Amino acid sequence: MLTITDKISLETKTDDKLVFYTRYLVQLNFTFDLYVVFGKKKGSSHFCVRIDQIQDLCKDLEKMNSNQLRETEILDNDSDAFVNFQIAEKGILLINGQLGVTHEEDFFNFKFKADQTSIPQFVASFNQILQHQDK
Repeated sequence: MLTITDKISLETKTDDKLVFYTRYLVQLNFTFDLYVVFGKKKGSSHFCVRIDQIQDLCKDLEKMNSNQLRETEILDNDSDAFVNFQIAEKGILLINGQLGVTHEEDFFNFKFKADQTSIPQFVASFNQILQHQDK
């Protein structure tokens, strides 16, 4: 297990944000604390994904940024949590998803908008953590 403390943030022009706080890498699996703020609501939960899922997300987001793809998502491997990204008209990036598990009391749904121009930095931050290796 490799402990990591990187922060991957998708910022908006408002206070809304999506932040993956990297906690550790175990072989091919990253564990994050996923933190979401939208409007006056905020929530967080663990979010676990494999390296290949992050690589696929990055490729899809790059295609979305060049208008070759309209939608992608990343799924938590330990629950039914997810984050979905869609490109709408005029370069608006729609982010929606769920934190936690639906059969628990504290699951949390979210939906907010960002600008398409936030994609390159978000992808670059993910690509940076992909440089880590658990030996």
